[in-house]
Amino acid sequence: FAAGILAWALTLPLNTWFSGKALAESRSLMRLRDAKLSKINEVVTGMRQIKFSALESLWEPSLLALRETELRTLWKFFLADSGLFACWVISPILLAVASLAAYVLINGSLMPSVAFVNVAIFNNLETTLGSLPELFTLGLDSMVSVRRINNYLSEPERKDTVTNGSHI
Repeated sequence: FAAGILAWALTLPLNTWFSGKALAESRSLMRLRDAKLSKINEVVTGMRQIKFSALESLWEPSLLALRETELRTLWKFFLADSGLFACWVISPILLAVASLAAYVLINGSLMPSVAFVNVAIFNNLETTLGSLPELFTLGLDSMVSVRRINNYLSEPERKDTVTNGSHI
């Protein structure tokens, strides 16, 4: 039990760091996507004026710069998410190795029957807990989305600008 807790404690700081990094990059990615979509919306709205004035060459660099920034942030998020996934893959293996090593230290030898049963149990645990990384990542994405929706809903109401008149 102590060997398992120690193995888990060794991966916990790295797991926590990658989780924080993935959450920060996800937030940053959402902000960059908002900025890019805002600029694209501006271009689409003014497409006729941009075409008539031949201003495509002025708008294209700013759109491409926003896209490049988004891609760099997406790469950072991918690296953090991959590190988080690696922690989840390594943790069960490290736990199995630690428990088998502790068994050998306590009993002096490892019988094949004990080793195979132990590996089978850890394989069952690994497949059962294999969905946790995806659930955790989806939970992080959901948390970022809920915060964004909350910020949007918390904005002040728009004031009516309707004035009464005798005709339209």
